[in-house]
Amino acid sequence: MMRRKGPEAATPGPGTQARILCLLVLGLGCSTAARSVHSAPALTLGPPTARVAAGSTQTFSAPRDLPGAVVWAVDTIAGGNARTGVIKGSGPTVGYQAPAAAGSHLLTAASATDPRLRAYAAILVQDRATPGPGPSRPVSVRDPAFGARGDGATDDTAAIQKAIDAVAGTGGAVQVPPGTYLIDTDVQGSNRGLLLGSRLTLALAPGAILKAIPNASPNSSLITVAYASDVVIAGGVLEGDRYTHKGTQGEWGMGVYIKESQRVTVSGVTAKDCWGDGFYVTKGSRVTLRSVAASGNRRDGASVVDGSDIEVMDSSFTDSQAAGLDIEPNAGQTVDTVLVSGCLFSGNAGAGLSVSVPVAHKGVSFTRHVTIRNNILTRNGTAGAPPPQVALLVSNCGGQTITGNVIADNAGMGIYLWDNVSQALVADNTVYRNQGDGICQLGGADNTITRNIVLDNEGHGICATRSSGGTVSGNQVSGNGQTP
Repeated sequence: MMRRKGPEAATPGPGTQARILCLLVLGLGCSTAARSVHSAPALTLGPPTARVAAGSTQTFSAPRDLPGAVVWAVDTIAGGNARTGVIKGSGPTVGYQAPAAAGSHLLTAASATDPRLRAYAAILVQDRATPGPGPSRPVSVRDPAFGARGDGATDDTAAIQKAIDAVAGTGGAVQVPPGTYLIDTDVQGSNRGLLLGSRLTLALAPGAILKAIPNASPNSSLITVAYASDVVIAGGVLEGDRYTHKGTQGEWGMGVYIKESQRVTVSGVTAKDCWGDGFYVTKGSRVTLRSVAASGNRRDGASVVDGSDIEVMDSSFTDSQAAGLDIEPNAGQTVDTVLVSGCLFSGNAGAGLSVSVPVAHKGVSFTRHVTIRNNILTRNGTAGAPPPQVALLVSNCGGQTITGNVIADNAGMGIYLWDNVSQALVADNTVYRNQGDGICQLGGADNTITRNIVLDNEGHGICATRSSGGTVSGNQVSGNGQTP
């Protein structure tokens, strides 16, 4: 969090700011680590997280650790209801019938003999997707005119680029059949591998992998979209060189790098094991990341550092060394109007989701109008790492909306509004069993915290320090390690 974000800015790393923030937090009363430990273990259902289409049914099973009869609830409502979803059946295995509306919900199973023993699952209910029209005029990179091989041994960069250049500007599609295609991510020192032009679809088939050829460049990308418009990247896997990289400098080896472009859609793409971020957006407008997956990347799963009208939908950001998704401008840049909805953030060493302006850039950089709704943030943060640890961080910006999220079992605070956060709405979230405060605001003004379910967190349920104006009302707060 609050770090240099791209090749445009190489300032000191996160350590100094994190230490300063730690001292501020610990000195002013927010709890970022456990101060009292619940005697009941944090149990999970099988599966612990699930995506369920609206109106459909998913089976869940309670662990054997729950003695006696099992009492099921959705968002603390026994048996659920039409708004939250309904429990079907009884006993250790039940069905969950999703409601008609998209959203996120917390399913719990408690022991009837010891209600402290509870297992949970976080559920994302998603609208049923309607397939759109397919791209026209497809060509295959394996056509003889291009000659890509996809054998995992041949450098296919030039062949695929030739196909891209042939189709760019036509509204047509380049198809990449199943196979492993080796890509030079720093073609002749250009800091990029494949370069996409305007009015083009790059469609990777299931089983198609673009794999980075290891190099020592501090700055590279498998796919770059620059100064382009009306671009679609669909399907397939982008595999970086995190574990085979030949250098030690830099942090900008990206999966997809979008710069100075508009009307760009990335759909169904997995970016994993990148030297830097899986997905990176700067100076982009009307950019959509939909049903993407970022996994095991060396820095963030995805970064948005400059742009407007950006959507991140129905995606997963897991096991990154830093944040799952970091929305954070560099000096002089602005991020305006972002929607993050229906996403899973899990297992990231840093925050699951960070929305901020760095302290050094206050007054010259801005993050505005970010809506975070119906997401799951679970098991983020590294146990034993120095505080602060936060599942969802908002810092030095105003007007953000955080609604309908499930934030559970993270190694630190659930939601943290830190330093000059103003006019934020935090409503209808379920914040459960985190190792710090459930919801904490420090130094903010005119924020509204309402109708949240805040249960069994190790620190305070809801904590406000040096904050003015705003309201904290209508929340369900119980079982937390400290009061209130």
